[in-house]
Amino acid sequence: GDVGVKEIEKWMDTEIILVVPDDIPEQGVIFVSNPWMLKSNEFPYEIAASGDGPKITIINPSNVGVEEPITITGEGFGANQGSSYVTLNGVKVEDSELYTYWSDENISMTIPVGAESGPVKVVVDGQESNGYDITITGKIYAVDMVEIPVGQFTMGDADDDWDAYDHTVKITQAFLMSKTEISQKLWGRVKMGSNPSKNKDENAPVEQMTWFEAVDWCNRLSEYDGLEKCYTITGQVVTCNFEANGYRLPTEAEWEYACRAGSTADVYGVLENIAWYNANSGLVPMACGSKEANAFGLYDMLGNVAEWCWDWYDSEYYNDSPMNDPKGPDATESKVVRGGSIMTTGDEMTAWKRDSYSPEFQQHVVGFRVVRKK
Repeated sequence: GDVGVKEIEKWMDTEIILVVPDDIPEQGVIFVSNPWMLKSNEFPYEIAASGDGPKITIINPSNVGVEEPITITGEGFGANQGSSYVTLNGVKVEDSELYTYWSDENISMTIPVGAESGPVKVVVDGQESNGYDITITGKIYAVDMVEIPVGQFTMGDADDDWDAYDHTVKITQAFLMSKTEISQKLWGRVKMGSNPSKNKDENAPVEQMTWFEAVDWCNRLSEYDGLEKCYTITGQVVTCNFEANGYRLPTEAEWEYACRAGSTADVYGVLENIAWYNANSGLVPMACGSKEANAFGLYDMLGNVAEWCWDWYDSEYYNDSPMNDPKGPDATESKVVRGGSIMTTGDEMTAWKRDSYSPEFQQHVVGFRVVRKK
């Protein structure tokens, strides 16, 4: 700012190396000025505290996209990573796969999905380095999705006289649905460093989140991908704009239509080949997409983890359900869960079976997948 730097070691068109004066403030902004008093943009700096702690001197590049690499240069980082880590705008980067190189003077890492612009710091043995600001840009993530076409089907079951009476439903608008249940890896990249799952495996479906956490995650992913958020969340009151192009949970009708994929049978294939259930899973969620897909190209629509839907649950809803694009009854006490799980027996694993839980419920056999407007 107001302190001139006179000791310059190197001056090039793209790089300046200087000796920091003793009287420079601990924090401020730095800029370059020429004899004609033309001033560059200002860049914030922070002087590292004296001592043996880690210090950052430069990060290259300082303007970077998500899932792109950066190199942090400085000193005191340690010969190997060990328990050390980097924080991005105050959030710890926990995914070990994102760190590709670590030495005492250099760290190479990939910017995770969900990271925000702000100061980068290195933490070694509990000692925090100075902060070095970077700008993070770019699209965050694109979920692998398949198109579900318009169509008509018989929802429910002719032999069920409890809550899944058979009735005709039309899906009048094509939509996109994620090929698999949302994985722990994708969940953690959007909600950086977070994984509520009981059974930790980045390739397995994320589980043990509440319905509220699932819709919040959908909104975050929509925002990161530059899409219009579907949900307005005010405390525990959630409304959905079905015309928005962002990510959301499927309606119960969308879910069953997508699950059946044109099949009128209870199960869209040989159960052993398409589903992880109590007889073959060891009661542990397995890797997403490791069984056969249905005719629409969707995996694990039955088994593995049960899936949150948008709809409130009402055992009588099918009596009054509209034919076109039903979206469920007015608020009740629980949300619909579909698809069965690793705990479900083979005879209970059907395309029409309905379950429900409180939206605050958490269990290691409940996860979700997402849809969005085509």
